[in-house]
Amino acid sequence: MPRQTWDDSFNLLKKLHKTMKVYPSKKENLTLYNWINYQRLSNKKGVLSKDKIDKLNSINFIWSPTEAHWQENISRYEKFLAQNNNNLPSLSTNNPLEKRLAQWVNFVRKKYRLLKLSQNQVSDLRKIGFIFTPHHQLWFEKFTSLKSFIKKNGRFPQARAKTEEGSLYRWCKIQSMSYQLENLKKNDFFLLKEVKFEKFIEELPTYEKVPVKLIELAKKNE
Repeated sequence: MPRQTWDDSFNLLKKLHKTMKVYPSKKENLTLYNWINYQRLSNKKGVLSKDKIDKLNSINFIWSPTEAHWQENISRYEKFLAQNNNNLPSLSTNNPLEKRLAQWVNFVRKKYRLLKLSQNQVSDLRKIGFIFTPHHQLWFEKFTSLKSFIKKNGRFPQARAKTEEGSLYRWCKIQSMSYQLENLKKNDFFLLKEVKFEKFIEELPTYEKVPVKLIELAKKNE
């Protein structure tokens, strides 16, 4: 069997890169795992050619093992939520993979509280709707319901007494005041902006909107 060349390994990684966000583990593909680590080491020692560096950069190769580990956990967290109806991983589970992920969530929350996450890391977390505080779970669940409703109906919820849509509408009304005064948590504001929450506010009756003077006053006192 012919020996695998550098280009063979590169093309395999390039192909995998299109279908998965994380690199293969030692268990999944030992040969490619070792090849990836060797490229990082060679680059660190300054013995990797410019042509190879350029090729790897063209597929956004992750040079830092720490960054690679971060992206792996981001991907696992996102996948877990998708497979578990947006329920967070639990520390009390008997599943070792879920428990490890729950420990990572707690570790990230602690670093966030201590302001020890980089801007890029916070941005990565916001993009996947990471819940920075445990008590924020209920807010996120409502937001997820809102996002699903918009996707299904192509509009924001309307007032419907004693219905799930009505409950979601009332939640949106509560958020609208904080949104207009810009005193929501940054992550919440970012998520609502993502679903174009301004449209919901535009559709509200005038008497339910925050007066312009009050908004201007709030901004002046920031």
